[in-house]
Amino acid sequence: GGSGTTAASLGAGRPTVITPLILDQFMFAHLVAAKGVGASTEHLAKVTAGQLAAALKSCESEQVVEAAEQLGARLRAEDGASAAADLVVGYVEREVRTGAWREVERTPA
Repeated sequence: GGSGTTAASLGAGRPTVITPLILDQFMFAHLVAAKGVGASTEHLAKVTAGQLAAALKSCESEQVVEAAEQLGARLRAEDGASAAADLVVGYVEREVRTGAWREVERTPA
């Protein structure tokens, strides 16, 4: 249920079940269920076999399968690497080369 696993399953256009354990996994579990592209369960330490079976069964529904396929197609159509590179280049040109980054207020750690 972390970012890499979630991105891999959704990018493949497959429904996913997230059984969160730590950190961002709870957010991804909520988002996957809310978007209808998979299911989530309780915390790994609390989930029962019955709850996990129900989550897996829900991912067989035509509605969830179709939603996951559509999201996967949209994700695969994005050119994320180019978009990220464009953001970095834009920042360097706008902030670093001009020295504008020095003007940003910083709060002490």
